[in-house]
Amino acid sequence: MRHRLRSVVLVCGALMAACRTRVPAPVALETGLTPNAVYTAVRRQEAQVRALRSRFTARVNRAGEVRRADGVLLVKKPDRFRLRLLLPFGPTVFDYTSWDDHDRMQLPLEGKQFSDAEIADHAPFSPADLRSVFLGTDGGLQCSAQGGAVETTVECRDREGAVARLLRVQTATRRVGQEVHFVAGQPELIMQFDDYRHVESVDLPFQISLTYPQKNVRLDITVQGYEVNPALADELFDAPQPSSSRS
Repeated sequence: MRHRLRSVVLVCGALMAACRTRVPAPVALETGLTPNAVYTAVRRQEAQVRALRSRFTARVNRAGEVRRADGVLLVKKPDRFRLRLLLPFGPTVFDYTSWDDHDRMQLPLEGKQFSDAEIADHAPFSPADLRSVFLGTDGGLQCSAQGGAVETTVECRDREGAVARLLRVQTATRRVGQEVHFVAGQPELIMQFDDYRHVESVDLPFQISLTYPQKNVRLDITVQGYEVNPALADELFDAPQPSSSRS
């Protein structure tokens, strides 16, 4: 069961900060923008998503062993999200809540709960990773863009000047096709985005594939539907008050 849970919770990296049915295509975009202007347009579209409710299915292939899970995601910017993963026959296997600067991860089938910094010791991600994915925090990276009429490449560097993140954007549509995260110069996570659809004024991908090269893991995610900017009560996030020991 522990192996299954570790495989399933890798889905947490699957939904990018781009919070993503079929409706008319968007109107034509302005042409002739500089690479930095293209990246600015991408960030502007992301900023339109202030809240999100989404359901998705995921297929995890880890060294040839396949697992499947259903997921529900709630996002309320700037500081709240909740992600639940369920096995196909129903029970919740993973429940993650983030609010303010605090995080809680529950594994109901194991009867375990972890908080804040200790989460990284029991999961293949850190709380900072998930805040970056779901809330759009950049971790202090400095980004610059270059490219041409077909593709714009965005490099985001850390304080030491090393490339930490690389985005490939379709210049004409401003759609992110790929995002790569690096650690010590090596790709840690490669994300591919496809099947974009226009949902309530933003273009969002309904097919997401992730590869973890060092872990021999691939995830294929199919988004079933999005609600963009729904009214989400704080109670939906069920965030307990942090104890004084966390302060």
